[in-house]
Amino acid sequence: MPIFIFIALYFLADLIALILLGGQIGVLATLLLIIGTAVLGIQLIRREGMQALRNAQLSLLQGRANPSELIRGSTLVIAGFMLLLPGPLSDLVGLCCLVPLLIRRLRGNPPVEPYHPGRDRTGGDTFHGQAPSHDERTAQSNQTNQGQTIEGEYIEHKHRD
Repeated sequence: MPIFIFIALYFLADLIALILLGGQIGVLATLLLIIGTAVLGIQLIRREGMQALRNAQLSLLQGRANPSELIRGSTLVIAGFMLLLPGPLSDLVGLCCLVPLLIRRLRGNPPVEPYHPGRDRTGGDTFHGQAPSHDERTAQSNQTNQGQTIEGEYIEHKHRD
């Protein structure tokens, strides 16, 4: 029940903000703003929503899950939906969903960092084969730690067959 109250208050605040905006910039400019953000929202939902769905299906068929790609697609669909709703508050929420993705694109970084099982694990068996051998890991750690000792326990797990 509290979620319905929150949604109702949000839409009421959005309607009040829309009326105030219309009084400040005029009815025609407000209508153009609503139509423009709605068109942008529809394009985002159409393009990114379908792309996210295709990527999720492809990942599931290949037997690998990429949650960061799913989060990226979901964020873009939510942004498109919020831009589709009339009102300046929902438009601001939609634009806020887009800002981190835009900043990463302007920097030349990919929108999300994919998970690489072979690279992101430090040892043990991986899904696609063996991790680097003990000698390779020791050589890598000697290069990165440069004499720093890290204390810890080693526990050997016996596999049940």
